[in-house]
Amino acid sequence: MGWFGTAGGGAVDPSLHVVTVRRAKDAKAVGAGFVLSPDTVLTCAHVVNAALGRVMLEPRAPGLDEVVVEVHTDGPGVRSHPARVVHWVAPHASGGGPVPPADDEWLGDLAVLRVDGPLGGLPAGPRLVSMAVGQELDAWHCTGEAATYASLTVRGLSDSRAYLDGAPTGMAVGPGYSGGPLWCPTEKAVVGLVVAHFMPPRDHATGAPLAFSPQHLVRRSWAVPWQRVESELRPLGALHGVVPGAPDPDDHAFLLLTEAIEDIFPTASERVTGAQRLARACGVASGSDVTPPTPEEFAAFLLTHPRALAALAGNLRRDTPRDADRVLAAGGLSHVPRLLSPQEHTALRKHLRAMEPQVGAVTAGPQ
Repeated sequence: MGWFGTAGGGAVDPSLHVVTVRRAKDAKAVGAGFVLSPDTVLTCAHVVNAALGRVMLEPRAPGLDEVVVEVHTDGPGVRSHPARVVHWVAPHASGGGPVPPADDEWLGDLAVLRVDGPLGGLPAGPRLVSMAVGQELDAWHCTGEAATYASLTVRGLSDSRAYLDGAPTGMAVGPGYSGGPLWCPTEKAVVGLVVAHFMPPRDHATGAPLAFSPQHLVRRSWAVPWQRVESELRPLGALHGVVPGAPDPDDHAFLLLTEAIEDIFPTASERVTGAQRLARACGVASGSDVTPPTPEEFAAFLLTHPRALAALAGNLRRDTPRDADRVLAAGGLSHVPRLLSPQEHTALRKHLRAMEPQVGAVTAGPQ
């Protein structure tokens, strides 16, 4: 992890990236997900359907109904927050339309949940990179318990899905793994999410498991690779708040912000103070009290945390308004920074939640 506790911070235990999705009415765990941005979680649409008591592959978006997401930390206890669907990619058959009941595979099946919680309520999300054939991966049950990891290998990969074969020993993917992150230790990143497992065949008349045959498919699952998630969600505007791995070093905004940070915080102590104040505003961990982030690292944070630029401008506005204008002008050359600071965004969402449901149903997501 760098000076700012940003995405891809490298949790010691990657199972901490697993977010549990629970039913609001009885808190039963129904599936998993993982943090996508500072206030969103990605999971499968069918996990949300299960949490709301709907038919598993119901294609209609659930509206304003809430589910509960539970995030894990490396300390004792967990944190639970209400969440609603803000982007929905319905499960559908390859030719479009509903998925036939007998089908074991389908397309779509993604849901982005907006999490309502305090600033910094979500942990840092993982790095996100493309999936490739041959990658060795780990997946966990939605409880996030470290012992539930299943070892998997990417054996087949197409534009829309990946086929994963499990190790012959240890845990097998099954109910409760859907929506969970697929962690690649080599890349130290998430490369996709689990969707379903090919279960042992059953008798069509009774539903009882058939007698075992060596011809049966054993420990094969399928998943949505990250590159497919990107292609599905980017047109919806669902990835605007996703923290990229690093800004382009030749990005004009990056170069201008680096120069601005050098001028605004000319000494190490001033940069430490400014960086600590910014980290608190964004709800992320900060680094050394003595050694500041480099101007490049400071600028990179402004272009990777989607609300950091607004937060820094707010910190500078009262005492040095010209500096605030300067960082806003430089940040305007990048598509990452958003209009509201974390505190402003939290306050606006609090007001929106207090409104009548009919108003919230037609209100666009706050910037």
